[in-house]
Amino acid sequence: MCQRFYGFKEMPFNITPTPKFLYLSPSHVDALQHLKYGIQERGELNRAHRRGGLRKTTLCRRLLNELDPERFETALILNPRA
Repeated sequence: MCQRFYGFKEMPFNITPTPKFLYLSPSHVDALQHLKYGIQERGELNRAHRRGGLRKTTLCRRLLNELDPERFETALILNPRA
């Protein structure tokens, strides 16, 4: 309904996070840069951990979309205790 009413080309809200709709606040830009640095310069395993609702999953998906798949093998573990 809102897609047709507002003239959206696609639905703005889904069950899973959509990285292309992520608003990068200054703190999100900083977190994304730290993750990229850790991967590109040091090649270390990175963890993003904070309280819920801070868009960590969306930020990690954004990061995975920006990395070169020819250079990096990646994995996103959402709930390692499940």
